[in-house]
Amino acid sequence: MSGQPGDVPRSRPGLFLVLCLLLALSGAWAIWDEAVTRRPWKAHQAEYAALIDAQVPERIRQIVVEPMGVVDRCTSCHLGVERPGLEDGEHPYRTHPRLNELLGTHPPERFGCTACHAGQGLALTAADAHGEGDPYWLEPILPKALMEARCGACHEGLSPLPGAPLLSEGRRLFRSRGCGGCHPLTGHQAPRIGPSLALAGDKLNAGWIGQWLRAPHEVRDGTIMPSFWPPNDPDAVARADQEITDLTAYLMDARTPVEPEAPEAGDPESGRKLFDSVGCRGCHMMGPADADRLLRIGAEEDTEAKPVNAPPVDFGPQLGDIATRTTAAWIVRWLADPKAWWSEATMPRFDLSPKERADLASFLMSASDVGPPPPLSAGSAETGGRLAIVYGCGGCHELPGKAPPIRVGPELDGFADKDVTLFDFGPSPPPLHERTRDRFTQMKLTRPRAASRPDIRLVMPDARLEPGEVAAMQVFLHSLDLRRIPEAFRATLSPEEALVAAGETLFKQRNCRGCHERDGLGGDIGSIFSEPATAPPTLTGLGKKLQPGWLFRFLRRPQKLRPWLTARMPDFGLDPDQAKTLTRMLLGRTAHDAAYGDYLPPQQTTEQVVMARDLLRMLRCRKCHGRNAKKGLSMGDYAPDMALTRQRLLPSWVRAFVTDPQAVIKNTRMPTFFPDGQTPLPELLGGSADAQIKLLTDYLCSPAFMAEEATR
Repeated sequence: MSGQPGDVPRSRPGLFLVLCLLLALSGAWAIWDEAVTRRPWKAHQAEYAALIDAQVPERIRQIVVEPMGVVDRCTSCHLGVERPGLEDGEHPYRTHPRLNELLGTHPPERFGCTACHAGQGLALTAADAHGEGDPYWLEPILPKALMEARCGACHEGLSPLPGAPLLSEGRRLFRSRGCGGCHPLTGHQAPRIGPSLALAGDKLNAGWIGQWLRAPHEVRDGTIMPSFWPPNDPDAVARADQEITDLTAYLMDARTPVEPEAPEAGDPESGRKLFDSVGCRGCHMMGPADADRLLRIGAEEDTEAKPVNAPPVDFGPQLGDIATRTTAAWIVRWLADPKAWWSEATMPRFDLSPKERADLASFLMSASDVGPPPPLSAGSAETGGRLAIVYGCGGCHELPGKAPPIRVGPELDGFADKDVTLFDFGPSPPPLHERTRDRFTQMKLTRPRAASRPDIRLVMPDARLEPGEVAAMQVFLHSLDLRRIPEAFRATLSPEEALVAAGETLFKQRNCRGCHERDGLGGDIGSIFSEPATAPPTLTGLGKKLQPGWLFRFLRRPQKLRPWLTARMPDFGLDPDQAKTLTRMLLGRTAHDAAYGDYLPPQQTTEQVVMARDLLRMLRCRKCHGRNAKKGLSMGDYAPDMALTRQRLLPSWVRAFVTDPQAVIKNTRMPTFFPDGQTPLPELLGGSADAQIKLLTDYLCSPAFMAEEATR
């Protein structure tokens, strides 16, 4: 019933009191939430102030990097990141690791924090900022083990990347293991890493192919060939026998139309000496322990010839078991010109005579007392060809018929941005909170077919990665995001730096350090030579020694500088761009880029030429140098032909070497003619050592001297 006119509404003091109480409680909760729950940074700042015993203004610290779209409040809690002395402190007050190295070049005020660490920069609590343990969080902070992954966004071209060893190793493994053969990835398409199989039937025998395909790591320890029928994949093991038989039949069908002629008979002992001395040891070992031990090259084979251990190298395949897989005829053909057999071969062409090739083949074939394994049962070459496509063999090998490679794996561009819910963890997935990108990559790298099921047949092989390699590959995979960093923040290489980096890559690809020392690394093959002067020369300091034009021509077409030596510089078949790249990298100079012209010394008068000839004769330079060097010298006493001086050496280097040979080349056999600035010929040029050295240098570098030497 409605009230009558004039009635006064009743008051409800109880309801009013309840509402007031609720308002007070909500206000108190809001104040508590604002001051404590949502403002832990205030407590952190108070604790930090007490830690350093100084005033710390209580405020939110915010870094804005507009070009990168970064707004970070991380330093509101992480107050000590730029303060030295707190390296052993507790989080969040600890000094940033490698403070000068990292923050010195990446100051937070310019780069922010989340650009490197990920996470939610606007958040003001650790849970929100880090997003740890939540698979649906947009961008959780990277764990310490993966922190280097973010370096790749700004540092794309530099490899290895200083300060990021895991990322650098992951990049290297992706290339060296041939991952790009199956997985398309922008900027990482390297040449196929496996040998050509286009003519496999000429090279290999069927029994060895079957053993190799079934268990490559049992045939050759340390091989990078993965296992396509791993024992942890029961379905693959059940199919192994038939598939291996069919693949073998497919490969054995790949032959040349004409049967090659049988090589002439070779001498195994001559081949052994040739293998030890010509430079084969720079890339190849005969077996895991190389138990045949070497006699020092150049030493007489008597009691003074002490055996030495062969240097451990793993660039090329071990050859102690080559008789189990190939024939002497193939070895002879391969040694004649590897690139004629396989255009992408890194094996260079040595200047070997037919007799030397036959001797080497005879030695290699006699190195093992185990013959080829028995052949397999007949298989279907047609089915094997289809299997080669299914398993992506063309990603690493040139296949018969020169079929283009088909990449059978998913592309990896943007892998780090892919939604975790799209990853297939297999029929028995882990709990939801453990389904992370890190967990998925570890599974794929260690058990690549764990997600297989009857309706999904995975073909990714088992690369048998070590735990450290798995960690490096995980960092690399986590670096593959699609962020586009502004140019001002990218650590791009200058054109010169890019050229040097390309030269370093080529230097590694051709295994130049297998024979040559450079900057204290490599050159281990020198240990088997009795005299350092007979070993391959050092490549340290070439920029002060060689003319760019000569080195460029030499790298393209090597010539014999010391014909009496057994070690030989092979021909790598470098094209002009490759030779130019290596020249620039080895010399470390840019002044003579365009013309690669020879250096022209000052013109000498007739009187100066006569005096220089007399000086050359009195110092007895031709005793060791030139075509007419005296016979009977030790190999280490012979020296290069002086006629090449003008074409090959820098006058400044020649002068320094004549002045003090030991200061220029350690342990050189070249005598010091002008010790302490004194001359042995006081009657010439007033007894001035400097004048005599200049006279001799100008003469050796003159066209007249080169012409005279050519007629001797």
